Amino acid sequence: MSPTFVVRPETPADRDAVRAVHESAFGRADEADIVDQLRDRAAEYLGYVATEGDQVVGHVAFSRTSIEPPPPSGFLSFGLAPLATRPEHQGNGIGSALVRQGLDACRDRGAVAVFVLGDPKYYGRFGFVPADEFDLRSEYDAPPGAFAVAALLPEMLDDVRGTVRYDPALSA
Repeated sequence: MSPTFVVRPETPADRDAVRAVHESAFGRADEADIVDQLRDRAAEYLGYVATEGDQVVGHVAFSRTSIEPPPPSGFLSFGLAPLATRPEHQGNGIGSALVRQGLDACRDRGAVAVFVLGDPKYYGRFGFVPADEFDLRSEYDAPPGAFAVAALLPEMLDDVRGTVRYDPALSA
């Protein structure tokens, strides 16, 4: 029987558990520090956790992005980062469920696009395609295909070109 988990919005009470998830998944505190910075300082932050029983076993964060030159008024986009699942729970669909929930939440907020810097094979399953197909590039250096976009409203990307910038809290 496969493990069961629930995906829900992150709450303030999850802070320490979320930190532990990122530290265990990455073997360092860097990504946990990023989550803390985004949660505390980002213009807009969306966090989701996956729980098994009362244990947080996965987490994903989304924060606002901007594009230079500025896109048309009403263009809202988010960046997905970071995503983590406790190592002993990986391979059970937790990361996928978190990404899907987050994309739905971004869509519900009226987002046009979600950007990610990550494994093209993994994120391609969720509709992410190389952002350079839309003449969009990351402010960070990235291997070919690693900077990708999920076009939630593809027609809105037709006239948008430029450099995607993550919330400054991401690099604080």
